[in-house]
Amino acid sequence: MLTRAKLVTQSYFEIEKMINNEKQRGALDMIEVTASMAGTIIDILVSIGDEISVGQEVIILESMKMEVPVSAEQKGTVTEVKANVGDFVNEGEVILVLS
Repeated sequence: MLTRAKLVTQSYFEIEKMINNEKQRGALDMIEVTASMAGTIIDILVSIGDEISVGQEVIILESMKMEVPVSAEQKGTVTEVKANVGDFVNEGEVILVLS
C-alpha cells in the first residue's frame, strides 16, 4: 500500500528523472531569440560563439521603413544563427539560439 509520503517522493523522483533526461538532450539549455515584429533582417550583430548579455542588440530589422533593434532577453552564448541578412522574418520567428 502506498502512503501519501511515498507517492509524493515517487512523483518527485519521476519529475527529477524527466528533467535530467531533458538536460542531457540539451532541450532545457537553449534560449531562443525571436523577432519582435515582422520585417527584413538588415544586420546581424553577433556570430556563433559570441557571449551575449541581457539587453544586448543582436539583430537589426527593417520594418515599415524603420530600423528596429532586436535585443537578447537573457544572457548566453550564440550557438545558432537561424536567419541571414536579407531574410524576411515574421513576428515571433526564432532568429538566434543561445545556450
